[in-house]
Amino acid sequence: MTPLPWSAIDGGYEAFEAEYCKGALLAAVKQNRFADHLEALGPPGMARWDPFLGEVDLRGHTFRAEQIGSFDGHSWLWAWANTYLNIPDERTTIARALRDLGPALQTPSIASSDERLPYMIGALALAHTNVEGYYIANSSQVYAILSGQITTDQEPLAEVHRAIDSLSAEPSLRFTPATALPVAATALGIDMVGDDRHCVLRKGDEELPVDLLAAEMKRLTSAFLPQRIKLPDLLPLLGDSMNFDVTSNGALAQGEGWRMYLTANDRLRPVMRAANALPGRVEEARTKQTVVVVRTQSDATLKNGLAPTRSSFDPLGLTSLWAPAGSGLLPTAGTVVASPVLGVCEALHRIPGALVYDWWLRKFYS
Repeated sequence: MTPLPWSAIDGGYEAFEAEYCKGALLAAVKQNRFADHLEALGPPGMARWDPFLGEVDLRGHTFRAEQIGSFDGHSWLWAWANTYLNIPDERTTIARALRDLGPALQTPSIASSDERLPYMIGALALAHTNVEGYYIANSSQVYAILSGQITTDQEPLAEVHRAIDSLSAEPSLRFTPATALPVAATALGIDMVGDDRHCVLRKGDEELPVDLLAAEMKRLTSAFLPQRIKLPDLLPLLGDSMNFDVTSNGALAQGEGWRMYLTANDRLRPVMRAANALPGRVEEARTKQTVVVVRTQSDATLKNGLAPTRSSFDPLGLTSLWAPAGSGLLPTAGTVVASPVLGVCEALHRIPGALVYDWWLRKFYS
């Protein structure tokens, strides 16, 4: 079977990505539940999967599952189109159900070397069917965890907040909360009111305000500080030249071609939540008292705001640590980060005892 390139599929990659982004928030909520469930089962061990039995064994537990498809590094092949395995139709119901979403999901095999593709298709299954998680076996086969096997004691609003935070940490994802929130809110039974800039999510007596503009920005830095500090006391430490518009939820600064949103939280639960979101278990972050998160957006045509190798606000040359544009280190071609934003990152770095994580490079500084 000859895989078709995106250019030969109606709507191409853009239509596929738009469908994915619409359901990305709900998918992240459900996948976080699955991850928490696995964590509660115990440490990782031997894994087993069988597309004919419809089972995946993880951490000593057998899950009912179906293979959605497989990825060989160069192409995606749907389970229902895999003539080599010839999986019975009753074991490919999830993959078949996704075909209503668009031409890409009806194409038997797609030519693509994008390693995100299996994760995106797993997320589509979470958003548009009743599956409760996905598992990628052997870095190639994507399995959907069928319904009725995962439990959660988390509040839906807390789950949505966590999912927004995790999606903002993916620089290459064109995630738009204004588009994704309605899908998640409807599925989770959450009321949503507001406008194009702000909305409030309500579930029972609980409320979660969401600044849609801030949530659209990509997370650049998480800084864990040893002392408890409120946002108004933090801002003077970040440089006299930065003019912040302070709201009840954070502080916005912007210039020609860029925007930055800053939050600081010294409550235990948000600090622990941010520490747990880091790759791997980082005990040092869990000992800190305040978490500061820097999110940013820059116009790809930005010319004068790019970070140089050294700058006036960086006498020690720390800017080189923060991946100046054009370094080839950022995950998305054309991505730029304005110098004032990097200046704030470096100011956080200079606070004694700070532990700073760069989400773009997946790198710690302390």
